[in-house]
Amino acid sequence: MKHKKTRWVLLTVLLFFLTLTTLGTAFSAQSDEFYVEPQTAEKMLLDLALIRPLGIVGTVLGSVAYVVSYPFAAWGGNTDETYQYLVADPAIYTFRRPLGHFEKDLAEEQDPLYKRGD
Repeated sequence: MKHKKTRWVLLTVLLFFLTLTTLGTAFSAQSDEFYVEPQTAEKMLLDLALIRPLGIVGTVLGSVAYVVSYPFAAWGGNTDETYQYLVADPAIYTFRRPLGHFEKDLAEEQDPLYKRGD
């Protein structure tokens, strides 16, 4: 009898914590949707001094990789996707994103030229 009662208590506690973590995750995901991270001078300077130059390098390297991979992409029929991932995404992140904003989705939403078919 005591063994059944212990099992029942353990199962109840386990279900309680499972429900609690599920609800906590749902509420935190909902609240993150409306949160906008504040802009600071430090973020802008970091973006200007480090992230943008790295983005330029990434765009150049992606462009070179696109030129090298173009014959294979043409053969496979996915030149548009290859261009989007290797050239357009790094260029949009580097040149179209507001200074100090590191969220890629923000740049994609604000850019009318961005067209990924995901």
